[in-house]
Amino acid sequence: MKLPLAKFVILAASACLGLGAASLFGQAAPTAPESKEETAVKLDPFSVSADSDVGFVAASSLAGGRIATALKDTPVAYSVITKEFLEAFNLTDVSQAAQFTTGAYSMDNDGTQRQYGRTEASQITMRGVKVGQPQVNFFNFQYTADSFNLDRVDFARGPNSVLFGAGGVGGTINSVTKQAITTRQIQELKFQVGDYQRFRASLDVNQPINDKIALRVNAMWSDGDTWRSYEWAKRSGYHIAGTYNIT
Repeated sequence: MKLPLAKFVILAASACLGLGAASLFGQAAPTAPESKEETAVKLDPFSVSADSDVGFVAASSLAGGRIATALKDTPVAYSVITKEFLEAFNLTDVSQAAQFTTGAYSMDNDGTQRQYGRTEASQITMRGVKVGQPQVNFFNFQYTADSFNLDRVDFARGPNSVLFGAGGVGGTINSVTKQAITTRQIQELKFQVGDYQRFRASLDVNQPINDKIALRVNAMWSDGDTWRSYEWAKRSGYHIAGTYNIT
């Protein structure tokens, strides 16, 4: 069947217009995504947050100048035991954490010195010399800190610790306590059972009230014997922290 010439011309013209429209549609420029303004996050130069620590690796410290500085730029021999490390190896106090850092040694004596008010921290040496008085948040502390309320333990080695510290020639041990966080909730309850009838329970609760106010409560109880006859260790404590962001 032959089409009339007029109909043939109309069909050919329609086909050409359709191809042109398809070509124009295929070459249309994609719509540019909407731009979003990035908000700069300003960190407090006088505080160190454990949120910047990744696993066993710490990012910054206040050692050397009392301003938050990257550890790679800190001009002191410095080592950090993070919260993840303390939990992974079940380290319950600073004296146990010292056995996992560089150049430190914790000597366990026969227990006689503890009868005169000394603590386990008095038995820690760095580079062969006894360390200075333990610190918590860079303030002198009389006892060996328990890890239930710690985010990290810092070890400054050598006489450079006399610049910012307790002045120990061997080094200084500083513990950083947990702080209230306004960005997330934390609800942790842990139970531990060990040899020599050792039992331990710890609680960690962080509750943001709004974007500016948060409260955090940590509590701990432990009791048990040791490998020595007629020796026992019992400890309990609680820690309350609050945060209020002015701006």
